[in-house]
Order: sequence, then C-alpha cells, then structure tokens
Amino acid sequence: YWNGKIQRVRELIEFPEHSEINDRIETYRMIMTEVYKEFWNAGIIPDEETLKKNFIAAKDNPIKIIKPNSFWEYFEEFIVYKKNQLGDIRDYDNSLRKHLKKIENILGKPITFLMLKGVILEESIFNAYSKNIYVETNDPDQRFLSLTIAGHAVPVVKSVKPNDKIYAGRLPAGKTWRSTVEIEPEDKDLVLGEPVAECAYPIKVSVTREGAVFKVVMEIDAGERAGDLKALVKIPVVRPEGWKPVAITVSGKVGAELAVIPAKLVPAGIDGTSRNRLAFQLRLLAPDGGVIDPAKMKISDAGGATFELGKVEGNTLAAEVLLPKELAEKIKEGKSVSAVFSYPGAADATLTIGR
Repeated sequence: YWNGKIQRVRELIEFPEHSEINDRIETYRMIMTEVYKEFWNAGIIPDEETLKKNFIAAKDNPIKIIKPNSFWEYFEEFIVYKKNQLGDIRDYDNSLRKHLKKIENILGKPITFLMLKGVILEESIFNAYSKNIYVETNDPDQRFLSLTIAGHAVPVVKSVKPNDKIYAGRLPAGKTWRSTVEIEPEDKDLVLGEPVAECAYPIKVSVTREGAVFKVVMEIDAGERAGDLKALVKIPVVRPEGWKPVAITVSGKVGAELAVIPAKLVPAGIDGTSRNRLAFQLRLLAPDGGVIDPAKMKISDAGGATFELGKVEGNTLAAEVLLPKELAEKIKEGKSVSAVFSYPGAADATLTIGR
C-alpha cells in the first residue's frame, strides 16, 4: 500500500489504517523540521547521527507543533472571505457545502488536501518562468487538470569570495595548504549539506555558517610526492531543492618539477650530418627556486639517442640530443621516440623527438 513517490500510504478503502499511519508520518516530519530549525538558527550543520539523537529526544518529549488546517477549516475561512466580497453567498455556503458533503459520503472518507510536488530540474530556469503541470483526472468532462507554477528564479548564491576557482601556486612538498572561502547566499533560507571533496592528496573540508555567510575551510596535505594539484569540492544545496552543489576548484603544483623546453623536437631535415644535433633546455621549477645540478640528472633510453648536458644558468640547463643515422631514418619515416628526465625531489619530464 506504500506510495514511494510521495512517501505516504495510499488512501485505499481496503486499508482503513492509512489515515492513522500518514498522520504519524506527518507528525514525525514536522518534529524533524523543528529539530533542524534549531540547528539552523544556531548556525550549525548537524550530521546524521546528531539529527537522529535530537529527533528521538524531541519525539519522546513532544514539543508543541502547529498542524496545518484541515480542508473544512480552510473552507470556513473561504466562506468568511466570500462574505466580505459578496452579499449573497448561498451558492458557496449552501450548494457547494452540500455538494462536498455528498462527495464525502460517496467516497466514504473525509475530503483532504493532497500534496502535489513539482520539482524543476536543477538550474533549468532563470529570471521569470512559467511551467504547466497536467494532472489526469477521472472526470469525463475534464480529463486533465492544468496547474501553473510561475515565479522569478534567482541564484541561491550571491557570491563566492575570493573566487570559486583558486590557484594555490607551487606548494612546498610536505607542507599543508590552507584556504578559506566565503559563500554569501542570495536566499537567506539557504541550507548547505556536508561537503564532498575529490583530490589526489589528502584533503579536509568543513562548512560552517557565521552570521550571513558560510565559511568553507579547505586543508590539503601536500605530502612528499611532487605532481599536479587538482581538487574539486562540492557542497550540496539542501534547501531550496533543485539546485546543483556549490562547486569550488583548487589547482596548483606540489613540490619541484622538471620541465623540458620545448617538450617536442621535430627535426627540420635529416641527412646523417650535424643537423641531427638538436638543442633544448631543462628547467627546474621549485617553490624556493634553486640551482639545477647536471650530475644529478638521470635520462632514460631513447632509441639510441645520446644527450649532452651543457651550461647551467640558475635553474636552467642547456642540453643537446644527437640522433644516430639509424634513429634519424626512423624519425624521417614518421616514427618518434621519447626520453624521460628524472631529478631528485622533482616530477619527471618527457622529451618527444619526431612528429
């Protein structure tokens, strides 16, 4: 008898207990809402276990909860409203009331409100919008009931400071990088969930509300392994519904890095002479600068090519590669070879020779 779409028991004659069960579910929903509001007003985003504990405590010690009016309570308010507009309201207070009571007798249950929830796809609307929802009915004279949802869509986040794309620069290996980002909501009722982070290096992210803004604190442990730093932090939007997570990206480098300039050499002509000698540079990119030492350089095999390391100028080393005739002929035919340069404490660099 369960309706998974609305998370309630179906209102069927053969299952008369549906009203009692649905009332209990609605009560629990309102208790949970009140519990969450207390955390929200205190600027706290609780975890699942904390919410559960406080919900059980509130359930065992009920707080005053204002239940929504019933259909007939709203009907009486409607009659009062019409009395202020019209002199004669017999069509409403007499005919309509009798008609509705007759429907209750036919159905064998009180008339109630049914919740129709329309979910607009995340970030599918901007500025003024109007969406139609068509509900199929059992009325032969009106097979479909048209409902319109209209409004003005505004972003839930007003700004992300200093930016939602952060360049961390080149970080020293073994150090911890820390940064704080402030999210200023456009919607004062914005509720953010627990952040989810993707990064090749260990990362910690926390989100707290401080006054009118959310503070996102990110800590990345650079470790001893040199390489590219890429992190993606996604912060779910819990309320209002239908919004993509707030995304923050971090990029940079960790530790030293060896660079080949240019990374690819394409010989202009190959004839087995000195023109098969090609020049390039090796550059050590490190957080603290530094001087490159040719004696510490290691070079992988590159199909018989030989390398000569020359003059050093700070972090830059001049070099040449000599292609033997056999290798030069292969490159002339369209093949290519690669050499990997390794330096202690730095990420490797690759030189490609050929097209």
